[in-house]
Amino acid sequence: MTMTSQDNKASTSTEFRRQATRAAGRLRDTAVHVGHLVEARTPDPLLASARAGAGRAVTVARANRTALTTVAGVLAAAVLARKARRVRRARRQR
Repeated sequence: MTMTSQDNKASTSTEFRRQATRAAGRLRDTAVHVGHLVEARTPDPLLASARAGAGRAVTVARANRTALTTVAGVLAAAVLARKARRVRRARRQR
């Protein structure tokens, strides 16, 4: 029984998804672990101040979702345009 190229692509795609899922899980576990370490080593007054500031930031973000999404889109477009300009400039210099 021979494997067609379509079957090979499907198995490669499935394996890639599995690997990506495992990597994401490991990354998530590491982030949680680091978060616990930072929380354990941060003095209580500083931790309370950080939590209060994060709470205010979340409240503001929820109240202004449209504006924040628009700003994020504009910034992303500006970054992409700048990168494209750099690539074009580098090609011209060759």
